[in-house]
Amino acid sequence: MIGHGFSEYQELTLEHLRVEDILHMGQWIHVYVSFKLDSIPQGLSDPSALVILNDEKEVVQMVVLDEGCDSEYKLTEVEQKQISTFLQEQKVLENLSCKDGF
Repeated sequence: MIGHGFSEYQELTLEHLRVEDILHMGQWIHVYVSFKLDSIPQGLSDPSALVILNDEKEVVQMVVLDEGCDSEYKLTEVEQKQISTFLQEQKVLENLSCKDGF
């Protein structure tokens, strides 16, 4: 994870990934993913991720959440790849319903 202003940088292994919720927000799909870390960066207590998809079901952005709120941390490319791979392996993107125009 990358701390605000690049003050911290760690490549972390995300474990026990799980989709907690999927919400349709207009043209966007929000996928909330929980995970466990062996080492939680200082300043985070309950990290998770918000994956924002467009109407083509393509990832537009991934946001690190802490206790369900935005945090000052960002995911590294390796961590983003772990989440993308998880979503593909679990067929999350394929199984999204077509409601709200999707």
